Amino acid sequence: MTLAICIHCGEQKFGAFVPCRLCGFAPRTVTEKAKSIILSDHHFPKKELLSYQLKVKEFGEIPVTSDGRLPFDSVFLATVARPIFDQAYFHHEQVNSETENIRCKRCGGVFRPEYECPFCLACTSETQSPFAKCDRCRILLEPGARFCPTCGTPTSRDEKVNPSDVGSYLALMTRRVSRSEPILGRHESIRAFRAKLAAEDIGGNDLEVEMVGLFAGEVQLARFFRYGAGLTACVLEVVDLYRHSFVIVDDDSSFANAKANLCLQRLDEYRDEMASNPDAWALPLGTRIARNCLEEDSCSASAVFEMSILFGFFLKVFEEPLRRRIFGA
Repeated sequence: MTLAICIHCGEQKFGAFVPCRLCGFAPRTVTEKAKSIILSDHHFPKKELLSYQLKVKEFGEIPVTSDGRLPFDSVFLATVARPIFDQAYFHHEQVNSETENIRCKRCGGVFRPEYECPFCLACTSETQSPFAKCDRCRILLEPGARFCPTCGTPTSRDEKVNPSDVGSYLALMTRRVSRSEPILGRHESIRAFRAKLAAEDIGGNDLEVEMVGLFAGEVQLARFFRYGAGLTACVLEVVDLYRHSFVIVDDDSSFANAKANLCLQRLDEYRDEMASNPDAWALPLGTRIARNCLEEDSCSASAVFEMSILFGFFLKVFEEPLRRRIFGA
């Protein structure tokens, strides 16, 4: 039986979604349900749960944050809430459809679901099928590949190494690393620029920094892939999680879609800079990053250089954890 903490009053209960016996609160919204799942023994051992229980009892409901800290960082909530969002989308489509067909949540194609899944068969396969791996060459291949084309070794599969799970890991890592002191505290240009921003504008700069980190994660992931569709699927999963996180923070789907489209735009810009200068991309990419993160069309040489260092820092931080996540120790 699931031990959980009421997110409203801090009382212990058994079952994340059941009404609290003390205050009567029962989670209704996507965010409330995701919070309730997180404050349960599905995510934390009993000792940590009790520490969060004391916080709720003393200070009231723990708010949603966007700083990478547990328990309720918005991206972490989005990873937990993904199936809840999917279920809500499925039922919305079902209620508003005049036939038994619905639109796929991912590609928009019309299909007839055989069970309560908002994705067509092609998208389900593309996001959930585990990649084929060559543990000898450390590369990822199409799910159907039986042998490594480089060394001929039979491939292996790990059910948790698929676009959905790898994308979730990359999203969480991007959020946590981009909010860390080495990023926001040690780069003078970013620190000076953020000091001039109004409080309500800090979030926009946070997202710009995160997109630099996400692109660095994409570059590191690309080292493992031998087919582009797999890498693209992982990155799209990250952006979709960010879209959900924006909904959790602002409860505005139009705003969330606009922010997610900005994420895709930034990734395209950084890819173009790297592709246009394959042998000398550091400074052109640093210039583009400086324009986006510092909002200056004409950036100083020191700012460009510092943004190049920022990107290099992200590359280094992502390298080993991604390798371990995919191929193990």
